[in-house]
Amino acid sequence: MKQKDNQLRATLTIIVLLLAIFKPTIVNQFFGLRVLYFGIRIVLLFIFSIRRIKNKTHREAPVIAVLYFLYILLMTVINKGGVVEYLEVITGIMLLVVSSDYLFCSSNSRKTLSIIERLFTLYLIINSVFLATDISVGNNYFLGIRTRFTDLIFPYLFVVSVRHLALERKPKRIIIPALLSLYNMMSVSIGTAIGGLLIYIALVLVFTSIKNNEKRARIGRIVIIASALVSVSIVFFRIQAMFSFLIEDILHKKLTFTGRTYIWDSAINYVQKSPILGHGYSANGVASYRGLQWQAHNQVLETLAEGGAVALLLLVSFVAKCVKKIKSNNKIYPYAVAMLATIIIMSTFERYAFYPYFYLIPIIFYYSEKIIARTKE
Repeated sequence: MKQKDNQLRATLTIIVLLLAIFKPTIVNQFFGLRVLYFGIRIVLLFIFSIRRIKNKTHREAPVIAVLYFLYILLMTVINKGGVVEYLEVITGIMLLVVSSDYLFCSSNSRKTLSIIERLFTLYLIINSVFLATDISVGNNYFLGIRTRFTDLIFPYLFVVSVRHLALERKPKRIIIPALLSLYNMMSVSIGTAIGGLLIYIALVLVFTSIKNNEKRARIGRIVIIASALVSVSIVFFRIQAMFSFLIEDILHKKLTFTGRTYIWDSAINYVQKSPILGHGYSANGVASYRGLQWQAHNQVLETLAEGGAVALLLLVSFVAKCVKKIKSNNKIYPYAVAMLATIIIMSTFERYAFYPYFYLIPIIFYYSEKIIARTKE
């Protein structure tokens, strides 16, 4: 009976994850599949919401996340933005958030991590085949356009690090995930992702080498604050000019970061029109560059554009609540801090909080103690 219950739970976990975050971007090319995904997500979102209410599991972080999405949705409706497009995105993320207790508070939380890893692996294998054979629908491979593959890779690497390095201490098991990630990453040669990978590896090595918990916590705080300051300074104060020799002469990159500085300037002008409340989600983008509309290519600017200071405060509060659950003596701590700092730096150049995969990272932070406790059992 217990085995049957476990199989049923595992099946439901797979269904929830497939619908919440593991939606192949190629599905967007087919209207019928989009409608089907959306409808089932709404049904499951309703079921898990009722379950939370009945069980009185009103945890702060999930509630803040839901408020964040609902606020931007409200501003999108008020400003007549892309309501349908935004609903398609947030129903998946909200399903993940609302079902997080079911996924990570049960005795099968380790099984959930295993399922997540296997789904990531399967998706990257399929995408690798698409890349190798150059199969695409329009400009979309299995995981979408070439510049969006990395949305999945970093949460994947974090899950793999938690399972095989932090909890099970079996480093050989990260070889296949690492090779898959590298192939998909190098196939598109995205500088942000390659740089992020190097930062993550370096920080993991630093934090795993520090054995004193107090020192580890102190350095962790410094690294997170420094990452945030560097990110903000690049976007708003353009400090990259101080490192022109490194960027231009050694890395052979432009100080505009492939035109991003022009996009940031346009996005800042857009934000200034409604800095407190924001404009809601725009399917057409929030910045103008070379006659086209673009997303802000920066998480802070994108959040300010969509929901102003109100949304930014909610997003930061959500992440902060999740981070507070990670203690310096926690096995997951070195990988959590390294990934958080990496995402902060990468968010200088891209928006990640718009994509479902990103939310696995703070949710694992939030339930880390329960995951470790279940692992010990």
